[in-house]
Amino acid sequence: MTSRLHNSLCEAMLVVGLDQYTGLRPAQPQPRNAVKNIEVPFTQAYEPQVLAAISSNVAMFPQAPIKMDPYYPYSAGVTRYKSQQALKQPGQRPSRRISMGIMGSGHRTAGLDRSRRSTMRSRRMSVKPQELPISTEVINSLHAFCFPDYAYVHKRQRKDRVHYLVLTDVTGDRSYATCLTYYRQVLIEKEMVDNETEWKFADMEDKDIKEVQLTIGQFKVWLPVCCVMISSHPYLTVMKDCLSSLVQLIKQDHEEMNTFLKDYTRQLTMTPVPPAGMISINFSLYQLTINLHSSDHPDRNVIDIPLNIPFLSFTMENLLKIIACMLTQQRIVFMSTSYAILTIVMESFLNFIHPFEWQHPYVPILPSRLLELVDAPGTFLMGCHAEHRPDIEQVDGIVIVDIDSGQVEVSDSLYIPSLPSEPVSMFRTATQRIMPNFDLILINSTSCLSLEEVRLERRRLTEMFNRFVTASFMELMVNLFRDVLTNIKVIKADKRYFNKENFLESQLPGDTPFYEQVVNSDMFNKFLRDRMNDKRDSWVEFEEKTRPVARNSLQGVNDKSELIRPLLLKQRRSSSSCVSVADPTKLIYSTSGVTTIFHLPEFKNTDGFYERSCQEISIKLETSKLPSLRAPLLYLRGMLRVACGRPVEGLEDFYNLSANDTRLFPRQVIRKVLSVMSTVEKSKLTESEFYRKSALFRKIDDEASHIESIHIDIGGIPQTDIDFNEFYEAIQIVEIAADYDTIVRLFESLTLGKQDYVDPVTFEMLYECWKENEVQCREVHPPEGFLDPNECILKVSNMMKCDRGTGRLALTQKRLFFLQEGSKKFVEIIKLRDISSLEKIQQMSFLVGVEALRVYSKVSECPPFVACLKEERNCWCMLVTEMAAGKVIAEELRDPGIVQQAAQNVLLVDAVIRSGEENCCSHHTSVERAASYLCYFTRRKEDGVDKLPPDTKHVLQHRINPNVREVDKKAIEALLYTPGNKSGSSNESDSEIELGPKLWCAMGSGKVLVYDASTWLLQAKFTQAKGRVVCLVAVGENQIWAGSFDKTIYVIDIATVTSNQSLMEHTDMLSDITVSKDHRTAFSASLNGQILVWDTEKLQSMYQINLAVQCLSTIQWVDGNLWCGTKERIIVVTEAGGILKRLHCTDEAKYTLSIDCFLITPHKEVWTGCGRQGLITIWDQETFEEIRQSRVECRGISKMVLVQNKVWVGSKSGFIYIFNCSNHLLEQQLKAHNDSVRSMCTAQNRYIMSGAGSEDGKVAIWRASTA
Repeated sequence: MTSRLHNSLCEAMLVVGLDQYTGLRPAQPQPRNAVKNIEVPFTQAYEPQVLAAISSNVAMFPQAPIKMDPYYPYSAGVTRYKSQQALKQPGQRPSRRISMGIMGSGHRTAGLDRSRRSTMRSRRMSVKPQELPISTEVINSLHAFCFPDYAYVHKRQRKDRVHYLVLTDVTGDRSYATCLTYYRQVLIEKEMVDNETEWKFADMEDKDIKEVQLTIGQFKVWLPVCCVMISSHPYLTVMKDCLSSLVQLIKQDHEEMNTFLKDYTRQLTMTPVPPAGMISINFSLYQLTINLHSSDHPDRNVIDIPLNIPFLSFTMENLLKIIACMLTQQRIVFMSTSYAILTIVMESFLNFIHPFEWQHPYVPILPSRLLELVDAPGTFLMGCHAEHRPDIEQVDGIVIVDIDSGQVEVSDSLYIPSLPSEPVSMFRTATQRIMPNFDLILINSTSCLSLEEVRLERRRLTEMFNRFVTASFMELMVNLFRDVLTNIKVIKADKRYFNKENFLESQLPGDTPFYEQVVNSDMFNKFLRDRMNDKRDSWVEFEEKTRPVARNSLQGVNDKSELIRPLLLKQRRSSSSCVSVADPTKLIYSTSGVTTIFHLPEFKNTDGFYERSCQEISIKLETSKLPSLRAPLLYLRGMLRVACGRPVEGLEDFYNLSANDTRLFPRQVIRKVLSVMSTVEKSKLTESEFYRKSALFRKIDDEASHIESIHIDIGGIPQTDIDFNEFYEAIQIVEIAADYDTIVRLFESLTLGKQDYVDPVTFEMLYECWKENEVQCREVHPPEGFLDPNECILKVSNMMKCDRGTGRLALTQKRLFFLQEGSKKFVEIIKLRDISSLEKIQQMSFLVGVEALRVYSKVSECPPFVACLKEERNCWCMLVTEMAAGKVIAEELRDPGIVQQAAQNVLLVDAVIRSGEENCCSHHTSVERAASYLCYFTRRKEDGVDKLPPDTKHVLQHRINPNVREVDKKAIEALLYTPGNKSGSSNESDSEIELGPKLWCAMGSGKVLVYDASTWLLQAKFTQAKGRVVCLVAVGENQIWAGSFDKTIYVIDIATVTSNQSLMEHTDMLSDITVSKDHRTAFSASLNGQILVWDTEKLQSMYQINLAVQCLSTIQWVDGNLWCGTKERIIVVTEAGGILKRLHCTDEAKYTLSIDCFLITPHKEVWTGCGRQGLITIWDQETFEEIRQSRVECRGISKMVLVQNKVWVGSKSGFIYIFNCSNHLLEQQLKAHNDSVRSMCTAQNRYIMSGAGSEDGKVAIWRASTA
């Protein structure tokens, strides 16, 4: 027995209207505009009913005497004829054709008495929840939406019409429906009952209605019949095609209507829809070819409507006004004389604002009888007929969108702010070249000679337009809300905060009203929580691909979260977050070059249909190598296998999705499948190999993996005493500091090391002084270009007198400058690197000594600068000294991040000193002592601990700190350099996107940090791994494979720095990965000796090699063999797993020495490094004879790399030793880190990168040419 297909195209098919069982029941009450003339049937409105409801497993007819077809769905040996006979009324006269009687000939109710007809008319659906996939509540209310203006009978035949519905159940889940109303001619006659005129269906005595001669009181009328197809997927146009085909058959033979209904429904409920990706499904429906295209991304619905209608209806100004109304959550009513256009336009706007999701009542078609809902309180999005405009205009506080006239009318009581100007300007420019009127495009084209050609051409134009418009609106949404990401702060692994105050202050003044309304909306809150939970949706991917270089052009800053005074920088780079690309479609529709079409087998009957479909998919999987195609095929086969009663095989297909595209992993479907599996099936599942290897299915019930996101307003000051942990959180929330060590020093400063808490008054004063200084600095406006891009004002003095006149002194990260009073003159006094010393003096003025600060310069021709700072002198002396010390140390250590740390210290020192002036603060009595805790670099400079040897300074170029903001520093476990290229992605359509060189840093925390290797600025973070990432390798030009201690290999896309594929077949922690020379084969090793051999194109393991070792730490692919390092020896293994030879390293006493690393040089030599002492041994690659031993003074050798005929050897003492590869002599010794060298890599023979252990936690970049 087959189960339900979880991704079926059709959920149910319904028929709504009037028939002999419902009779012509007048609607109560009648519409206000109805003409009350009971002598003719055409002036009254009638109440339609649900006549049929058919799903994959049940066929119900609620108005008929026999309500359910007992033989549906058909099984072997049960014919349609038996089904039809079973549903005939007992004692019913034979008719011209076999029929179940719904909407059949009028004779069948001619003899029914009034009480029986009344009972039949009031019937509602009464079904069990499992019988129909649509809720009973939705079905019982459907008639009102199928006939929004009631049902009328007509003298003449009306043209068939289509409209669309969006149905929302009590849980908020939406279903989509297409309604096709056609007209059928019937005979009715007048009947007097209790002195009242009623209309009933007349008995035609099996005559054709055209042959019937009318008698007095009889009328031939055209009766509306609405066929409804409901789906959980918005294939509105596809459903229109299906219903058009169905109605065409019904019109040809109306007596067989129910047979057609059941046949269509059965096929459409067994038709799967494709998952997201470049795949579509084709199937034949009664000689009509239907194409189901897929969504562009798993996080958004498929678009099957023409998005050009809003562009034809509205000016660009009004279109953007509607977007602003939706984003600010106004009460909006759309109007049109066409119900079909209402839903199409409203659905288009919901697509335009993606990823924002409308969280409030959404009724695209509001029936006349429910018009009072417009006056309900709260936010809503509704649509109604334009004839109701006079009534709607009486409601206050709403926005009326007239689709027919293209006008947008805003209530006088509302203020709708405009969208921010710069993103809008870019959007206008991007959409200037679109042509929404397809007829203008077709003028230059040749004529289509068949209906099918017309359909295909129209579909091609619609899809082309939809792609461009969708991408353009995505670009608009990214430009509007890109800055949200920079204001999400990670306090702890499970706590994240959004700084709303800072987000609003960072906007341009004219844009602030818009954002003030948006940030308080439910849609924004949902959007924000998705960002906090690191949701990987299309918005995030587009944002990453268009992330402007301008935002990362701040030289010397490793992370935008490190920026000091971001609001001040925002004033000079307000437009940097907005980017427009030439063709945004290439950033969205970029999975592969061509869409693959999968043709479903011919649907002859239900028997074996799923099996035949699975066989066709299996054939395609055998020939397909691309993960972008294998993933949707596995998804489809998994769904079909579950549907045909093979759940374990279906779950195995879902498991294999992880190696192709984890975004398609159907978590909800798997949960449903597991919940209904029998005991035998569950036993079979737990015994299966894939279930034992994967934790995915066990994780399904653990939804606690998402971060508990918190959306708060910044500014809340603690109301009670707080200990250090609470203080650490609070300081990060208000963004006074982020570095853990800095916050420790600030806590000691405020408590003077005497108490273990900070009182709320001290905290509040500290925060107020911090903000006060920020405001003062923001009021200073240097001329354009005076400050460098990453330079901002840290401190501005009070009015003072100096050698240059009267004015103010200002300090930045790089220099002191003077602001002359009464003019806009900004004069540089001295660069911080040129300060030789500071002297506190008493400057005589009118015979009175004034406290002054004298600044001496290293430049001989530059005289000392004297500033009479009065009571500010000591504070300024401390600030300038700390900033200058940080600048000097940063240049000494080649670590520009120290400049930002010193600037942070300066701001904290100033806040501590200013708050200490209040006697209510805990550090009031010892202000200078409290401030001295924060002068970290001043002390380090005085102690002289940051001096590098000349050789090291000459070779060292730069340092970066991947452990910024981390409470516990982590080791840099692996480093990898990838060169820049134009594609940078496996997607052909991304070929025009230039991606620069990158440095990948794998951390002991499981994160992988990616830096721009030209500016050394942080570009992205990969945070999906659940354990330490210990190895990185580039596979081809588009992928990085990251091996983790969680037994998983994450396949990371270089362009997006995301992993949609993961390989989970290892049974122990990953230790290393290597690839063959042609990159077609990869080898991954576990600590337990397991080596898996992978096909890198299919992402499938081909076989495995098992070595009987205790610790397999490293592997290398050399000349067709695997070289495996096991700490005790090196084992050379063939590709098939055969052991060729072993290499042991022993000391003079013949004791085995550990081998922590080895290197094979072009000179056919093997260099090995001992892990417990500074011993380097060189061997002949072929004979394994020892050539030479060299010793260095260190705790052990940890890493080796070869560049420019030199071997760079990293040690556990933090030193790097450079050997000549030809003569084996030590040429240079570099002081690299304060901890062991844990990782090394090279960059195109130009640079060497070294990563340190957790005590140091930094990466050093070295110039190979100067070594």
